[in-house]
Amino acid sequence: MFDWLRRKTKVFIIIVTVAFIATIFLVWGMNLRGMSGSAGAVSPTTPVGKINGEKVELQQFGAQYERNVSERAQQRDGELTDQDYAQIQEQTWEQFVREYLIEQAVKEHKIQVSNEEVVDYMLNNPPQSIRENEQFQDENGEFSLELYQNYLATLDANILASNEAYYRQLVLPRVRLQNMLESAVRVTELELKEAYLAQNLKVTVEYVAFRPRDLLPNDSVEVTDDEIQAYYEAHKEDYKVGEQAILSYVLFNAEQEAKAEIDRIYAEATQPGADFAALAREYSQDPGSGARGGDLNWFGKGRMVKPFEDAAFALEPGEISQPVKSQFGWHIIKMDSVRTTDNGEKEVRARHILIKTDPTEEQMQAFQQKAKEFAEKAKSGDFAAIAAEMGLTIEETKPFENNVSGFVGGVGRVPEVVEFAFANKVGDVSDPVNQTRGVYVFQIKERLPERVQDIEEVRPQIESSVKFEKQQEFAKAKAEEFLERLKTEGKDLQTLAAEMDSLPYEKPEPFAKKDFVRGVGRGNEFIWTAFELPVGEISDVITIENRGSYILKVLDRDEFDPAKFAEEKDAIREQLLARRQGLIFNHWYESQKKDARIEENIEKYFSLN
Repeated sequence: MFDWLRRKTKVFIIIVTVAFIATIFLVWGMNLRGMSGSAGAVSPTTPVGKINGEKVELQQFGAQYERNVSERAQQRDGELTDQDYAQIQEQTWEQFVREYLIEQAVKEHKIQVSNEEVVDYMLNNPPQSIRENEQFQDENGEFSLELYQNYLATLDANILASNEAYYRQLVLPRVRLQNMLESAVRVTELELKEAYLAQNLKVTVEYVAFRPRDLLPNDSVEVTDDEIQAYYEAHKEDYKVGEQAILSYVLFNAEQEAKAEIDRIYAEATQPGADFAALAREYSQDPGSGARGGDLNWFGKGRMVKPFEDAAFALEPGEISQPVKSQFGWHIIKMDSVRTTDNGEKEVRARHILIKTDPTEEQMQAFQQKAKEFAEKAKSGDFAAIAAEMGLTIEETKPFENNVSGFVGGVGRVPEVVEFAFANKVGDVSDPVNQTRGVYVFQIKERLPERVQDIEEVRPQIESSVKFEKQQEFAKAKAEEFLERLKTEGKDLQTLAAEMDSLPYEKPEPFAKKDFVRGVGRGNEFIWTAFELPVGEISDVITIENRGSYILKVLDRDEFDPAKFAEEKDAIREQLLARRQGLIFNHWYESQKKDARIEENIEKYFSLN
């Protein structure tokens, strides 16, 4: 076996060494995607930041950045967007902050490891990439620790020394630090039992649901101006916002082409004798339903995006909708049939043809060129006049705050645009910004100071809130009427539910405390009541915010099994310890980060434009 290993030594040295020193930065002077033109002239020792005074060099950062880019590209199996590159920059910097703070803590605590610890760890804790490599697997395809240890015994002393240094200096001190932080974590016997019960004991119930919007539809609820004013005055604190920006923008995309195509297909689909299924197979860009003639099978309300759902449920069997726009593109929908489920829910079976508005790669290249031309002109001219001259439509974002999620109102998550909006002055024009929908060019139209939003700005939200309050009160009153009739008439839940306007009656599968219950949710008063109420009893009215009211009856509940608990106790302890240890370490890291002196200058060297 050793002869075979020695023949493979060159390959194995590469595998082992790469696995062992993956966190050491080796790549210098790479051509980085996203690096600005000025970076090429920067000295190799110029830092991109400092963490408690320790420099992060440009080449170090660049090497790790390239590795992260490569990993993300493999995961995505294709081209990365500018948003991906921005996220990778943030991820890479966070890796450096984490590594530097851990290394500094190791030094601060003067953590050292013995020769015996190093040898033991090297022999018994091979990296995951080694475990997965077939050269270290037995005839059954399982990782062989013996094969790995035998191989280590054949390595050149210099190779072993470099690996030993890696474990001594980088791996084991971090393991010791983490063990030190987590050493105080304990799990009590009571906590073990509670975790076991939450995972294993199940209850069987039946219930009747009183869903506010089903019992009192939106269009039957009136809201007066006085009610809106009263709600606004009572909730003014909810409508406070920080400084906000409003941007004007033009978008270069495939919207016009997609709309023209769906209009053409619609005209063809509405001709006498047209075969909608055949047209869907030919034209639809929905990879799932297209091959099935556009068939979406049965679905109820809440299963599709709202514009699509509204159009579908407004059709009669055999009818075809006008073109409908959703976040996925343009649709035309044909209703096949309608049915009512045992629970009284209306379901439809429909087909659709989808034409996406996402541009092709060829279109994106053309849009990028047009956007670049527009941005160059707009930066030295009149944004609106140049847009009109080029036949472009100007749109506006909704007001948005400087937020860490990078969300731009009416556009989506675009962190670089949020940064642009609050780092520049009113009237400034951005460089082109690539997104899935196309290419944007933004202008800062206005910045609004911190304030309480005007009542007219939030009127739709207030109206919706007031409506739902009324709907919830109505549903609760209906539930109380139902409960009273149960007590006086002696009927069971299912019978009375059918008599009272066919209220939804459900008997879900048995569930544990930690489970999600369809139509109810997880970890709420319904779940707790189900485990506290004696078997055979009926609950009072249970109201869950944003869901509605319920009345349940407990039909059966598992008993605690001491023998099974004893069998599973150790595994549960390990789960709880691992979870708590992870939390302890994360809390420690966040506190270290909060107190650290962190300087970050990545934007000097990296640009997404």
